[in-house]
This record gives sequence, C-alpha cells and structure tokens, in this order.
Amino acid sequence: MSHLASSSAALAVSLFLFGCAALRAQENPLEAPVPAKGGVAAPALAGAKIAVPDFVKPGARFVYEGGSSTENDDPQKANSAGVGLTRFDVVAVTDTHVLLSVGTFLTALQGSGHSYSGSSAGAFGDFEIRSGGALWIPKEVLEAYTTSDLMQVTTGPFELNGRKYTTKTMTRITPESALRQVWDIGTGLKLSEQSGTGKARRAGDLTGFNRKINGYSNYQMFRQMKLPWLDAPAPAWVKDLHSMEYEGSQTMYIQGGDPISVPFTSTLEVQERGDNWIRFAMTMSMQQGQPAKTSVNSGPGSVGCYWMHPDVLRRMKEGVIDEDQLLGTRLEYSQQDGPQGRLGVLKETGSAHVLIWGYSLKDGALVYGRWDRPEFQQTTELKLVDRK
Repeated sequence: MSHLASSSAALAVSLFLFGCAALRAQENPLEAPVPAKGGVAAPALAGAKIAVPDFVKPGARFVYEGGSSTENDDPQKANSAGVGLTRFDVVAVTDTHVLLSVGTFLTALQGSGHSYSGSSAGAFGDFEIRSGGALWIPKEVLEAYTTSDLMQVTTGPFELNGRKYTTKTMTRITPESALRQVWDIGTGLKLSEQSGTGKARRAGDLTGFNRKINGYSNYQMFRQMKLPWLDAPAPAWVKDLHSMEYEGSQTMYIQGGDPISVPFTSTLEVQERGDNWIRFAMTMSMQQGQPAKTSVNSGPGSVGCYWMHPDVLRRMKEGVIDEDQLLGTRLEYSQQDGPQGRLGVLKETGSAHVLIWGYSLKDGALVYGRWDRPEFQQTTELKLVDRK
C-alpha cells in the first residue's frame, strides 16, 4: 500500500483543498477548456475587462453531464471510459475574470447516485469567453460566426432534456481532431459539446467523431444558490492576509488491518486579491515526492471558502442551507464545540461523500476541514496551524 504516499495520494489531498487545476482555452478557438498541467500554479490573471450576462454572478451554479472514452491501440486490452456530472460554481466576478470552483461527480457503476471525486479552480477571461472556451458566449460574437473553410455553422432547433431551443451549431473537422459546439441563441449558453482527438479510427464514419479519444458534455441545469454569506464582506483580517498553512493527514482504513495514514502540509499564498476574493497559489507537501503546486479560488460564491464573516456565522440559522436534487447533495449548517473551540460548521452530504468545513466563530477563519469517502474507506482531515 505504499502507493498512498505517491503523487496520486497528493492529488487526492489537493482535490479536497479545492484546487488542482486552472481552466484555460486552447489555441483552437472552438476547443473546450482543459486542465492545466499538474504541479504548476496558474499564472497571475490579467487581461481585458469583461462583460458578463446577468445570470453569471457569485452563487450561480451550472451543471453539465458528460463523459469520455479512450480506445486502446491493442485490441486485446480493454478501453477506458467514464461518465458523470460536473458542477461549475461561480466564486467571484472580477473586472477581468470569472473565478470558478469546478466539482466532479462520477456516475456510480453500481447502484444509483454520483460519487464526488474532487474540485479544481477555474477562470474564464475575455479570450475564453469570446472564443467559445467558457460556458457562455456573447451574443454579438455568436451572431458573427458564419461558415468558413475552417468550420461549418448552422442555425436551427435543438432539443435537450425535453426542452426545445433555437441554436447555432459550430462544427470543425480536421485530420487530427473534431469538435462540435451547440449554443443557445437566446442566452448565449453552451448547450452541448462533442469532441474527438486523434486520427479517424474507422473508415466510412462520415461524422468525423470516431477518434482515439472521444468526449461529450450536455447542459443539465442552472440555478442561483441562496447562500446566506453571498452579500457579506470578508472579515477585516483578510485584506492583510499573506498566507495560510494547514497540516493534515489522509487515512485509509483496511479491513482486518491497521489504518494507513499519510501526513501532509498545505501552504496557501495570496497570488491576487479583490475586495472579497483571493486567488491563492497552493503548495502541497508530503513525506515522499515533489511538492505539488496549484491555484485555489476563494470568494463569496464559494461553498467552503477559506473565511466567512463571523457575524454571518453567529446569525446563520442552523439546518439545511441548500439541496441539489440533480447532484444528490445537501448542505447544512450547525454550531459545534471541539478542540478548536466553538465552530460554525458547514457539512455537504452526498451519496458517497461527506465534506466538512469548520470556521472559528471568533474571526471566521477556516480552521478545520474533512473529506470522508466511505466507498474507499478513506478520510482526509486538515487543521489550520498558521496565518500571516
């Protein structure tokens, strides 16, 4: 079981800390955003000022259903595939970027429900928004797209999940890739995407989507979450914050054996900030392997922000805050006593996970976190040890 101390374990821990990758568009203006390479924090955000639709604001949640598959070059070996749901939560909207928390829920192979597998940090800037790399596109940009030598553009009806839309579809087929995106003309929202990478695998398939690697995503839901802290300012200490350091462990419980626990430290350094948001550069260090670096977004639209105003924590009514029927999650709040004193505790429960965030009622800092994954008999836990 030495693999627990490997980079895969480091990744699992970093996922719990809500940041393992930054979304950014590729060179192809119709390509979907993909995770940046692991081990490197995203560069500082910069760019032109953006204008976003009224529905893009902190607390907004978009959910897409999608999947991917990879054909093995050896016909004697199995192919790989996976399906699930992805939630895009708007953490903050700055002058130049929309900051996101992107959570992944894999569809259970047995039974029902979706298994939460972690979150990453995302950022959409002017380039992503105007080039088709975000979840929406400006209406004037969408209107300007026409058929060219590079892509085919069509307009017409499109039905998804029993609802009919008037859409514009853009398709680009090349020897090495294929991409199709469907956009709602009324809102500019991305409704569907299909992609393929690699040379065509079979002759006679006129669609072009018969590649080594194939993927798709379909819009499922949008809603504005009613989070009690959305309009609250950050605690006063946040404006002078430089870094936060956490210590913790990832523990796997083995039937008939002793638990295996791997300690880690996580240091977050302020990379960029606004009045009520911060983009951290996070460094994860474990006993073995090189430190892992990534970026983390924290702001008013976060579920599990690194702070919450203590007045909100003291006044917030205990009980259910939010229920997501599609994801099968419930978010609750309570006040509890523990080794770190009286805490305001957020708890998200899903079909195969429990996430807990504990905040000091004195100053609103996130001082405790926990991620339970019963299906893997695994628990990740962390505590705040320093703040500068």
